[in-house]
Amino acid sequence: MIRKITPAGVVSTFAGSGTQGNLNGTSTTARFSFPNGLVVDSSGNLFVTDRGNSLIRKITSDGVVTTFAGGASLTITIDGTGTAAGFTGIWGIAIDNNGNLYVSQNTNHVIRKITPAAVVTTFVGTVGTSGSVNGTGTTATFNGPLFLCIDNDNNIYVTELNNNSVRKITPAGVVTTFAGLNGIGSTNGSVSVAKFSGPVGITRDTSGNFYVSEASVHRIRKISDSSLSISDIFLTNNIITYPNPTTNWLQLEVRNTDFSNLSYQLFDLNGRMILNQKITAETSSIQMERLPAAIFLLKVVSNNKEVKTFKIIKKEN
Repeated sequence: MIRKITPAGVVSTFAGSGTQGNLNGTSTTARFSFPNGLVVDSSGNLFVTDRGNSLIRKITSDGVVTTFAGGASLTITIDGTGTAAGFTGIWGIAIDNNGNLYVSQNTNHVIRKITPAAVVTTFVGTVGTSGSVNGTGTTATFNGPLFLCIDNDNNIYVTELNNNSVRKITPAGVVTTFAGLNGIGSTNGSVSVAKFSGPVGITRDTSGNFYVSEASVHRIRKISDSSLSISDIFLTNNIITYPNPTTNWLQLEVRNTDFSNLSYQLFDLNGRMILNQKITAETSSIQMERLPAAIFLLKVVSNNKEVKTFKIIKKEN
């Protein structure tokens, strides 16, 4: 089924009967089989990757469901128009400023393009060949492409589950590795050093920042447009201090996070830096007993960028 959520948080069933199948119709009379990715065009039409049926379904704003492309084969990649085209292993879907749809085929490692007239071609990737080769068009290779998003210049960004990377595709079909060059991991930092662990979903905000989900490790990563650096959005939730208030010692704990680029800085309320130390373990013990009773600010920074700030109350010994 396809569910609809209004801005007020009201949830309803928009399309699909709840029974697996392949049936066009209106609203809840239609049937899908493992619908996956969704995207909306400028006219309010919804396009859905119907993974189990290897189809691209179209749903109008009134809930009328039709087959937009696919149907020639459930297992073979076939270029063609409308139902004369064939898909297999379809996953994510995105739309550019010209109304062209782009669909990832996870199992045979290609990105398909569908024009507004439903003309389907293989845009990038070599059908049936997995790899991580950058290049143009079908000379490039992917390994398990999943979800996609598109920027204002019609560049496409694709998560690659098996390569632990995010690939970039220009409108001319030039494929490069945008982020994740160094194998599996959780390292934050610039795109040249950052690592992913099974990236799945991807989206982009109005400021040009990207957000990538890592399902297997329950984490959301952020790729900053301005600095092209990657950070863990929930890193702040993994950093705690205790006890607070304190008298003698303050414990700074960094949980389940790569702390190799982290350090802490302690300031008084006049902005004077008292301590500046690199974090070398999950728990750092900060001596406070020699400091006067006052309020201090403890900042955790990564590559000279503030991650989290704590207000620390120092009491009399």
